[in-house]
Order: sequence, then structure tokens, then C-alpha cells
Amino acid sequence: MKRTIGVFAVMIAMFSGLFLRLFSLTYNDELIAAASEQSMYSLEVYNNRGTIYDCNFNRLVNDEKVIYAAVLPNSSTFDALSGHVKSKVELVELLEKGEPFVIEVDSKDIECRGVNIFEGYVRYSDDMTAPHVIGYTDSDKNGVSGVEYAFNDFLKENAQSVTIRYQKNAVGQVVDADDSYNIITKTDSNAGVVLTIDEKIQTIAQTAAQKLIDRGAVVVMDVNNGDIKAMVSLPDYDTQNIEEYLNDEESPLLNRALSAYNVGSSFKICTSAAALESGFNPNAVYTCTGSIDVNGQVFYCHKREGHGQVDMNRATQVSCNPYFIHTALSISQYDIFSMASKMGFARKTDLLNGKITSAAGTLPSMEELNNPADLANFSFGQGKLTATPIQIAQMVSSVANGGKSVTARLVMGLTENAQDIFEEVKNAESETIMSEKTAEIIRQNMIDTVNEGSGTKAIPIYGGAGGKTASAQTGVYDENGKEKVQAWFAGFYPAQSPEYAIVVLNEDMESGGDYAAPVFKDICDGLYRLGFVKEGEQRF
Repeated sequence: MKRTIGVFAVMIAMFSGLFLRLFSLTYNDELIAAASEQSMYSLEVYNNRGTIYDCNFNRLVNDEKVIYAAVLPNSSTFDALSGHVKSKVELVELLEKGEPFVIEVDSKDIECRGVNIFEGYVRYSDDMTAPHVIGYTDSDKNGVSGVEYAFNDFLKENAQSVTIRYQKNAVGQVVDADDSYNIITKTDSNAGVVLTIDEKIQTIAQTAAQKLIDRGAVVVMDVNNGDIKAMVSLPDYDTQNIEEYLNDEESPLLNRALSAYNVGSSFKICTSAAALESGFNPNAVYTCTGSIDVNGQVFYCHKREGHGQVDMNRATQVSCNPYFIHTALSISQYDIFSMASKMGFARKTDLLNGKITSAAGTLPSMEELNNPADLANFSFGQGKLTATPIQIAQMVSSVANGGKSVTARLVMGLTENAQDIFEEVKNAESETIMSEKTAEIIRQNMIDTVNEGSGTKAIPIYGGAGGKTASAQTGVYDENGKEKVQAWFAGFYPAQSPEYAIVVLNEDMESGGDYAAPVFKDICDGLYRLGFVKEGEQRF
């Protein structure tokens, strides 16, 4: 009897365990969710990451509307859609697969069983504004470069999206019924990243650069705070077809505005500032004979017969190398090195959320500058000196604004509503790095360079300008033995009460006055025509 009772108890315990296991399997949330997932077919209609705005909350992405049809194929689908798609061949191919799909159409007024119409945005338009700034994403819609990369998590979290979940039957087929799907939408988000870029100024700069530059860069900067209003890199690329450019020898994916180059004579602005701050007399006359001997090493002027008697103003106008070598040797090498450092040379600038910085560039060391020949090279921007267009714009800004340093800023902050910034990226604090008198002298030298010197092709139609040409030797030679030269023009606009520093780099071109100055002029003219500059002296 006891044995029978024991066996019965064991059996009850076993069945109780099986019952509890069955109960736990039946009501386990994870298993229920997994089973539900297996019985659904998810179709992503579109998923646009958070928006990227210019400084006035104009959309730089997600700005072109498009109509999408989410399609569950049936016998009437082709007739309903064939007159509204770009490619009937693509439509047929999608229909033959027999699975739900998304296709772009040209009308919202399509009525057909199994077809749902949605209006969304195209992430990247064909004529992209600031592609190197915005960057691009991979096939999984993760940012790879630019703002897309630097703010990837924020932009993903604030996506606008539509997904349709269709029911599947027991054999895994999608159920074709009006009540067999669920639409999940998230389309009310205006959150995004707000840049310092001004879309109109960016368009002006891009249009001007594309006329004359094959490879190079343009930067337009607010001289008072370092805000970048435009950043152009050429060649550009089609954000929708990145694969075409990955192995391109021209390196179109490289942002040249953030890359370091040989500087050349634009650095004479820094040498002038250092000399004036150390008490050098700008009116002192130097006689340029076409060359200068520095401890047995001869440095030639680009005008081999010499410029004759020149002071700082005239030497800036005609870009006389011997004058600036003489000037540098007349003061302490530390003065020039220190001024360059204060202007931002050889210092990286964080531009995008700590993930993208401009190149640091290079300065010769103080030990190297103890060698008079190295100091001579440094004085007119040659030798080991390299800098980015961003750094050259910072240098120009410090002169244009009366002597205060600026640090480039590309991001204003984040927004939730496309109206206000809730997380601001503040401008770096500035410091006085030269006197107003020094800045005023250099500004006038640069204005005269545009009006009477090597920069006459930069004269704008209104407002005047100041600038400095540069043709920087690289020490790199082409297959014909010809040295490659970087053509620069670095200046400010308008001449009086300057608002913008504009830097133009045209790679592998011989003359900044011929191949960079005209781009500068076009940008100035565009700024004036669109009302960005309203006062100044008119010149024709």
C-alpha cells in the first residue's frame, strides 16, 4: 500500500513539474514576443535620421519631399502603379518576388488594395549643400563621416520613420487582408544638429569655387567669433553614390578645408603682426635687389631684378620675400613663433563633437628657428610651415577684428523643435594677441594689396576688401619635373568694418592672384547681392 502511494506521489510530482513547465513556456514574455515576431513581416517604408540645420534652422538634409508606396503585391498592383513609377522594369522585378516592398511614386492619390501611400523626405538631394560638412551614412544608416558620424547616436535616436508590420500565416506567407497589418510611425520629430553654416553663404561659396577650382577649398568665417559660415572642398561627391569615389585618385571624400598645406606668402600677415608688436617701424625702407644672402644661403625674390626701395605696405602689396626675411632677422624668432601660436597655427581645432578635428599643421621648432636660414624660410611661409584653410581664416580674422584671436566653430548646438537650441556649443574665449594699431596697419596693407598690388583680381563690385596672395612652393614635383604650387588668397570683406574672412585654396596652380583671387571676388559679390553686406566704399 505504501509503495503504491509512493509511486502515485512521484507521478503527481512529475505531472506537476510538466504542467508548471508548460505554464511557464506559455506565458513567458520573451517567448511570446519571439513567437509574435516570427508571425510578422516588417517593412521599413523610410527612416530619416534626425535633421541637420543651418544657422537659421533651414534644413540641409531631409529637405526634399518624396511620396512612397508601401506595396503588398496582388493581381491589381501593376495596373494601379505602372503609370506612377520611374521604372516599370523595377516595378515588375519587385512584384515578381511576391513580398511587400517600397517604391517611390509621383502621386498621393493612388487607391489600390494592398497599397499604402506615405509622404516623407529624401535624406540627400541631388544638388547637395556642404557634402563634406554633412558627411554620409553606410548601408545600415550609421554615420561614416562629417556631422552624420560625429552626431550619429543623436541623429539615429531622433529619426522620422514609418514601418509596416504585416501578419504571416502558418506557412510563413504574408496575409493579404485589410486588417492584417499595423503601421508604426514616428514622424513628429524636428530634433537635429544646428550648424554655424549659412545655407545661402555656402551656396555662394560653392558656386564661386566650382567655376575655377578642380581641387581645393574655401572657408568663409565670421571675423568676430570664428563661426564658419561656409566650408567648401573640391572635388565634391554624390552622397547617394559613395562607392564610386572610394578609390578615386582625386580623393573627393577628403575634406580639404581641414587638411594642412604649404602656406606661402599669406603667412607674411603673421610676420608683419609679430614685427609691429615688437616695435618694428613699418615705414622703414628696405632696398630689395632681387635676393638676400643669409649666412651664405641666397634667397631670391620672385622679381629677380628687385623691387627697389619698399616699406612694409609696399612690400605686402608686391609680396617681396627679401623684405620679410630682413624683417624677421631684425626681430626675435620667438616673436614670430609666439604670434603664430596665438593665431592658432600647429593646433588642432575640435569642430564636430570631439570626433572630427582640423589637422594641426606644423610649425618649425624654436631650435630650428635659431638657424637664420630656417627663420628666413619661415618669415614668408615656406620651409616646414603647413596650415589648414581654417587656420589661415583664423589668422585673417584676428587682423580684421582689431587684434583678437578666434577659434573656428562649426556647430551651434542641438535642437528639439527647429526653433531653439537646448544644448549649445559655445564659442571659445578670445584673447587680444595684437594691438588695434597693429591690426589697423596690416588691414590697410591688405586693402592696398587688393587695390594696387598683387590682389587686384579680388576687387569686389562694392565695399572694397583686403587680402594677401600666396603661391606656396611644395617641394613636390610632377612627372615633368615641374614643382607643384598651392595658390592661395586670404582676405576680409568688406574693407571697412570687416565681417567675413574668406580663404581660397586652389591646389597645384601657379598664382594665388590669378587662380584664387577671382574666387574671392565672386564670393564677396555674392554676399553683397544677397544683402549680407550693406555698407562700404563702392569700387568698379
